Amino acid sequence: AIEARMYDILYNEPVLVSFSGGPDSVFLLDRLCSILPSTQIHLIYFNHQLRSSHELSAEIDLVKQIAERFDVGLTIRKLPVSLYAKKKSLSIEHAARVLRRRYLTHYASVFRYTVICTGHHQDDVHETFIYQLLKGTKRGQGILKHDRIHDIRLFRPLIDLYKDDILAYLDLHGLPYSVDSSNSDTVYTRNKIRKALPAFASEVNSNYKEALSEYISYIQDVHTFLDDFTDDALAGLEVSEDVFFVFKSVLSSRSFVSNYILRRVLQRLYHDFYNSGSTYVTKESVVALYKAFSLSAGSCFDLPGSIVGKVDYDGVYFEKTLSDNVTQDVDLSKSLQTLYGTSLRVYL
Repeated sequence: AIEARMYDILYNEPVLVSFSGGPDSVFLLDRLCSILPSTQIHLIYFNHQLRSSHELSAEIDLVKQIAERFDVGLTIRKLPVSLYAKKKSLSIEHAARVLRRRYLTHYASVFRYTVICTGHHQDDVHETFIYQLLKGTKRGQGILKHDRIHDIRLFRPLIDLYKDDILAYLDLHGLPYSVDSSNSDTVYTRNKIRKALPAFASEVNSNYKEALSEYISYIQDVHTFLDDFTDDALAGLEVSEDVFFVFKSVLSSRSFVSNYILRRVLQRLYHDFYNSGSTYVTKESVVALYKAFSLSAGSCFDLPGSIVGKVDYDGVYFEKTLSDNVTQDVDLSKSLQTLYGTSLRVYL
């Protein structure tokens, strides 16, 4: 069943596969090669430089053998995860995800791959959702099957499968794969969740996997509805290629709805003006923008990325400017104290 869906989506598309050599990515490669010519598939392996040289060397050798076995192209790249984590004050897990995503999109863009495939499965969705829930992520939805990074589609074909099914298939067909020793190291938060969740959840509900999957699917449907509702509210507000207008009337008396709409406004601005991601779409930026809508007509404020907001009687004009004179490394809480001024410069 997944092969048919994969074929419908990937037919005639050059595919870049994020390949670790682990069971999930080997299964993904096997299924891709069953429906697509090998010339359409390219693997990219990231060496995070976090494990022993012996383990990494053995894994890289296996990755090369697998690529040769399936007759697909392979690129191997080192990522300075530890250095980046220290520089940006991030966890190792977060730093690794950021660097992988950046290099994947960069490589796909440079070499014109239209689709990136990853081997995430339903157990990954559960772990991510629990992690997001504990961190207080308001838009936590686990992991989506389809996503988009700029003009590149991100597709996770295995998202409806469980890890046990993947392992059973690989064992049945004698397909080799690598086992990452760091996946059992509970110093990493996700590994703690992976280890603790089955024992605890099965005591509450023996069918907890199915129950969790249904709930996450429900949450994703709610977010899809809210996104569609918000997009309808914002439809037709582009004045020109460089100007976007938002009526004050689209904001609701309910803070939840207003916050959702303003978050979507910021996402639309950075996507439509600069085709960029949601770097500046944070809880703080939404709060600041909500306050900006209450300013008197004639007030102006700056958003990072050379976007100027101009308050009118009925709403706010957002205009893309040519020069970037915004200093972004400013304490947001102090910046918000200037909101009472008649001429506003907000640094988000």
